[in-house]
Amino acid sequence: MPMNVRGIGKWCLVAMACLIASGCSGPSAWEQAFVPGSESSMVVGPRDKASPVRLRGIPWDRMQGTLAELRADAGASNTHPDDWSAAQKLAAKDKLLRGLQFGVDADRVEIVGRSEFRTTETIIPDGSDRRGLEEFARKIGATDVVWASRVLGKTEKVVDRPVTSYGHGTFWGSYRDRDQWWSDGYSDSRTTWVPVRVPADETGFVAFFLLTR
Repeated sequence: MPMNVRGIGKWCLVAMACLIASGCSGPSAWEQAFVPGSESSMVVGPRDKASPVRLRGIPWDRMQGTLAELRADAGASNTHPDDWSAAQKLAAKDKLLRGLQFGVDADRVEIVGRSEFRTTETIIPDGSDRRGLEEFARKIGATDVVWASRVLGKTEKVVDRPVTSYGHGTFWGSYRDRDQWWSDGYSDSRTTWVPVRVPADETGFVAFFLLTR
C-alpha cells in the first residue's frame, strides 16, 4: 500500500506541537534550587491542582537579617542544630516564621524546603510567574510561599542576535540554438543567529515553602 508521506509529515508536526504545548520545558529555577527542609519527610505529598497557594513577598533585608540571625544562633551553639532538643528546634522555627512575617504558631507549620538562586532572567513571583510558583508549591505539598528578591548588581548574559548578510551577482548564459548570450542580476540575503554577551541585572531570590496544618 502506498504511504501518504505528506499526511505523515502533517501528523508529525501536530504531535510535536502537542508535546510543546503540554510543557517540554525543564524544571523552573525554584525547583532546580530547591533544598528540602528537615521536616520534609513528614509532608504527605503533592496537593490537589485546585488547592489554593498563598504567596507573600517580604523585604529582602528582613529575609537576609533573619537568616543571618539563625546562622549566628547555630554557630554559637555547642550542639549541632540536628541534635537540638525539640524545644530548641521549635524556638528556631518560631524565630524564622516571625522573620517571614508568618503569623501562624510554629507547631502548626512544617518547613517543606527552601530555594535560593541568582538569575539574569526576569521572574515576577506575584505577577506573570505566579502560576509556575504555585504549581511547584503544590507539587511538594506546600500551602504557603514566602519570598524575597533584590537586584544584586550587574553581570553579563549570552543572548542570540540576528546577523544578516547580503549578496548580489549576475547569471550568464546562452541559448542552445543561437550564438547569443544573456545575463540576469540577482540579490539574496541570509540571516544567522550569533551568541552575543550583553550586560544584564542579576537578581537574587529566596523563598521558603511552608505547610500549614
